[in-house]
Amino acid sequence: MRRKEARLSSSGKEPDENKQTVSYQRGKAKKNALDGSPDDSGLRFDDSVPVEEIALSAPELEGPDAADYEIVSHKITYRLAERPGSQVIAQYYNFLRLGMEGYRRIQQSSQNVALYLSGEIAKMPPFELITKGDDIPVFCWKMNEEYAKSAAFSLYDLADKLRERGWLVPAYPMPKNRGDLIVQRIVVKEDFSRDLAERLLEDLRRAVAYFESQPGHNAKIEGDHF
Repeated sequence: MRRKEARLSSSGKEPDENKQTVSYQRGKAKKNALDGSPDDSGLRFDDSVPVEEIALSAPELEGPDAADYEIVSHKITYRLAERPGSQVIAQYYNFLRLGMEGYRRIQQSSQNVALYLSGEIAKMPPFELITKGDDIPVFCWKMNEEYAKSAAFSLYDLADKLRERGWLVPAYPMPKNRGDLIVQRIVVKEDFSRDLAERLLEDLRRAVAYFESQPGHNAKIEGDHF
């Protein structure tokens, strides 16, 4: 049997026995949808939409105490309807605005810059092209074998020197079957203009001239690959 305790109010008087304490919970009122307003019921999905099921298990069912839990029900959620579609809409806009010819011009411009860059790099004695970017606007080169015998730098040194000027031109080895081959690569993207290509070539020539003026420099044999 619990003993009843006498309590005093803040005014020093005993509380009124007729008063009752009422608890309540604050919440948001449910909004009533207008007639004909869209909802998730049959609006976004029908039999023509491919559905991929991804089953996610509760962490408790995979832990050491999994035997203590029992699956009561499953919840199915269609996540596609909850993701923002702005990027998809923007891409549709690009398709409609540019069309096949517009995308062809963009890629052709990038390839022209790649071919110009690779042609100029091929003229430099330290380098030998492996690809020239005539397929996709990407190309790579290696050190000329004869030049490399007496060179005071490697492609790793060149990548570091170009990075000082703000260029990310990675140097890295090929896979295990050709791990002895070190290459450097340039990817020409849409916003890489002919003017930027000229600036890159200028910095590349400056870097080569710097290392050629430092005959005592020890060439790096490995790098960060960025």
